[in-house]
Amino acid sequence: MPCQTIASLQEFGWRISVADITQSGAFSIFPEIDRSIVLLDGGGVALSSTAAGWQQRLDTPLRPFSFRGEDDCHATLLDGPSRDFNAMTRRGRFRHQVEIRHTALAAASRIGLLLIVGGVWQDEHGQRWQTDEGCLWRDGPACDRLMPITANAVALHVTITEERV
Repeated sequence: MPCQTIASLQEFGWRISVADITQSGAFSIFPEIDRSIVLLDGGGVALSSTAAGWQQRLDTPLRPFSFRGEDDCHATLLDGPSRDFNAMTRRGRFRHQVEIRHTALAAASRIGLLLIVGGVWQDEHGQRWQTDEGCLWRDGPACDRLMPITANAVALHVTITEERV
């Protein structure tokens, strides 16, 4: 996915990224941000927040974990580098939901992302989508319906909702 910066790290409303964690260390602090992380592949990490009092192992791919961006999160590599998917939304302005899908999906949100992480999918126009392909939309979905066409089909689906103020 090409990277496009629209706002600074202090001003963004939402942010989606894929990152490689190659060494143990602290995550950046993002006050007022809700975060979700999903292990895509690799050895995984053990996450912990001393101040918030939580610990979480990310050692099984495709299991989303959510936490507050102001938590002092430290990552310890478990068995070598890992590749992770991240979604972040500014609390009070946006909220997000990360789903792992193996079955047909209908994109209904105005803002969202679909990332194929396994197998082959097909949209209502016959276009095929394969691993590491996907789409990001900001003004309604790019396709109305996506169907898995191989047994190993799995997709990461993110819905971003604007909160009413």
